[in-house]
Amino acid sequence: MHEYGFKIKKGDLEFEFSTTDKNAFEEQLSDWIRGVMKSESPIVETPINEENIPQRKGFIEVKELVKINEIQSPEPKMEENFEEILEESIQNPKTEVIEKTEVMTPFKAYLSAFLPKNSTDYLVLTAKFLADNENVHNFSIKQLNAKLVPAIGKPIDHNDVHEAIEAGVLAEVPNYTDVSDVKEYTLTEAGENYAVEQ
Repeated sequence: MHEYGFKIKKGDLEFEFSTTDKNAFEEQLSDWIRGVMKSESPIVETPINEENIPQRKGFIEVKELVKINEIQSPEPKMEENFEEILEESIQNPKTEVIEKTEVMTPFKAYLSAFLPKNSTDYLVLTAKFLADNENVHNFSIKQLNAKLVPAIGKPIDHNDVHEAIEAGVLAEVPNYTDVSDVKEYTLTEAGENYAVEQ
């Protein structure tokens, strides 16, 4: 069973009421709120006779109760305090800045062991990584760039491949089947023995 109650305090006077009867609670609360509202307004004395005896006009609705609360204790509006709130949030930020740490992939770790200076160095190192770690001995430019671009942000292009072929470290794999349009390359013996400074 629910118990309903309220406490009213004005100056030194205090009144407390509680009951399990919901209707009695609503009636008492309504009477007290009306009494408070009348005491807030200017008092005009009128003689009491049969015609002007106050009659109960029903209970105060919740909507009216909200209006009464707004009248008696107005809360500051958000717009009025916006600049203060903004200033406070700037001075006391609630967000934490977390430094992003870079994840070292096996390929990045492999590259960091060397000091590649040019595109041929990067091409040969990537080809060696594919052969040694992924057992890929024939590769396309696309496969090279799939490793290189995330690691260094720069791709290998056809000119770089032709330079490596001219330097004798790379060879084009002959396409005997004509099944694929993608050109594949492989490291030559010179490419396998290509030394990049460590």
